Amino acid sequence: METQYDLIDIVIARIFDIDPAMLRAETRKERAAFARFLAFRLRSESGMNTVEIGRLYHRDQETVRRGIRKAAELEQYDKGFRARCHSVIRMLDEGMIPYDPSKLSVGQTVRTRPDSAGISRLGIVTRVSEETFTVESFENPGYHTTHRIESGRLSSQFETSLDIVLIQAL
Repeated sequence: METQYDLIDIVIARIFDIDPAMLRAETRKERAAFARFLAFRLRSESGMNTVEIGRLYHRDQETVRRGIRKAAELEQYDKGFRARCHSVIRMLDEGMIPYDPSKLSVGQTVRTRPDSAGISRLGIVTRVSEETFTVESFENPGYHTTHRIESGRLSSQFETSLDIVLIQAL
């Protein structure tokens, strides 16, 4: 039986660089545990109670309560965790996920990494082939860039501000 993951699980897993299944697994590896704590906190803030959260992640409600407290503690004292939290929340607010070639399709909105002025560009995928995809800029209609599917980059040699880093969640 394949488990379906929602946007919260997918974004958290991508930001913490884990498989979404690890959020529900028995593992106590730090990266998976911290990701799970954040998932508990976000679920709690969205209105789920600790019993519902525990059922979703195969944990008892006291474990969920401790995880929520630990997430708040980590966000206060751990800069890396705090940065990941902010990234997850921003992506959820925007309905975007980190670039994932398997989620790419014509008509989706994509976002580039910020340039030296801190500006991130938006575009729409207009064509997808086996190895590349084309994006038309929202700011400059008619301006197209072609990216490699495997990475979202214009070039495999270096990262540029036009590398696709976020993609609209389906």
